[in-house]
Amino acid sequence: RPGQRLSGGVPAGLERTRLSRDRGTLRLTVDAGDAALLGEPVERRVRTLAADLGLRPEIRTGDL
Repeated sequence: RPGQRLSGGVPAGLERTRLSRDRGTLRLTVDAGDAALLGEPVERRVRTLAADLGLRPEIRTGDL
């Protein structure tokens, strides 16, 4: 669901993101050029997913 919200259902949008798990953290990295796509709905869904997995959420923007 976070991917759907972030990309609007367009596969190309997901190609510029990464979702990873590292040492207790669920990290969403979004290409710097797509930072405008981030917002409360995406952040909320990442937090919810991380909580369901017992992980800490983290959202970053930058080069992939």
